[in-house]
Amino acid sequence: MKNEYSIKFEKISVEDVPQIIRDRMSKTKELKKRIEECEIKVHDAKQGVIDVVGDKKLSQKQLIENLQTSSLRLANAQEESMKAHILSFEYFKSLSEFSKFLLNVSLNDIALNRAIMEELNGYIQGDSGDELSDYIKQEMVDLVNELNERQDISKRQKDLTIIVKEQASTIEQLKKRLDNCENELKMIKQSINNC
Repeated sequence: MKNEYSIKFEKISVEDVPQIIRDRMSKTKELKKRIEECEIKVHDAKQGVIDVVGDKKLSQKQLIENLQTSSLRLANAQEESMKAHILSFEYFKSLSEFSKFLLNVSLNDIALNRAIMEELNGYIQGDSGDELSDYIKQEMVDLVNELNERQDISKRQKDLTIIVKEQASTIEQLKKRLDNCENELKMIKQSINNC
């Protein structure tokens, strides 16, 4: 089965973030809807069997025919159940890929990271008008927390990079001064030896 819900990794800009997230949420809602449809079909088949078995007024021939029909409905329901499992797997895989995508995209771009967090917070708070499952909301909260942590780490890295560059510059200056002192010391030694 082709996974039509995967994400293509490409260069994106801050302006692209809201649309990417809306598209991903749309795909997520589509998967959820398809899973719910499969669940309804399975439930209907189960109820059909219960109705046939529970009807005591049927003749033996009608009961056998209805059981055969119900068996067929159950086989179809099993097929739908299998499809629901596959869709569930795709659904969770899609969420995982989406989280990974957003984390990778936001790694080196603070503005992009902020745009992603703002858009996700809008979904979490219900600003989009979409009703999200508790699982998806929790995934988004976890993702926003991870993005915040990565942003903090990125800021600390940049601060440390600046400090390291400053220290490297100071070390270079001290090295030059040391070289000058060594040269002066050599000249003094030569002067003393020449006397």
